[in-house]
Amino acid sequence: MIIDARGLLCPLPIMKTKKVLDALTQPTSIEVHLDDDIAMCNVEAYLNEIDIKCSSCVDNGVYIISFTSKNGVVDGVDAPIVCDIPTTKKPAKDNVGYIVVVKELSMGAGSSELGAILMKSFMNTLAESDTLPSHIVLYNEGVNSLVVDSSFVHAYKLLESKGVKIIACGACVDYYDIKEKLALGTISNMYKIVELISASSKVMYP
Repeated sequence: MIIDARGLLCPLPIMKTKKVLDALTQPTSIEVHLDDDIAMCNVEAYLNEIDIKCSSCVDNGVYIISFTSKNGVVDGVDAPIVCDIPTTKKPAKDNVGYIVVVKELSMGAGSSELGAILMKSFMNTLAESDTLPSHIVLYNEGVNSLVVDSSFVHAYKLLESKGVKIIACGACVDYYDIKEKLALGTISNMYKIVELISASSKVMYP
């Protein structure tokens, strides 16, 4: 079976794959075809989360993920699929405490220059805090704070060394074309980001 997810932006390749898996009633050999390496990494990560081993290759510019599904429906729930959004939500496996969400490079309204100073101060202070978040999630302009020459990188590295997971939106990294410039963090997708935020005890937007 071939799942053609070419041309789809995350999280649609994951949702399309999950929709097929939910509908199966027996083990099936499957290939997912994609045209984006970030989407490939995201689908691989999703399959790993649901304990399905896979292999991948590139053939004439097409990213191909091959695997064999398990015994039927994901999560053991025989739920009908009525749209592209998964009908059965699989909780994030991460130990989710509180989350910091970074969506821009400055903090607060008003002067962007002052806002950038405040955001940097916030991150440096957070890195020295006794109560650390489990994750820092970055999307839209916020992903630019992860590039190698960013003034935020020192604080992020310190947070990461203390066990905080840094998660960047893959579609945003693609949009700003900064994948090769990232200093740290894990590229993920909106499906994963929604899971993390919905499972967290508290979400902080500086």
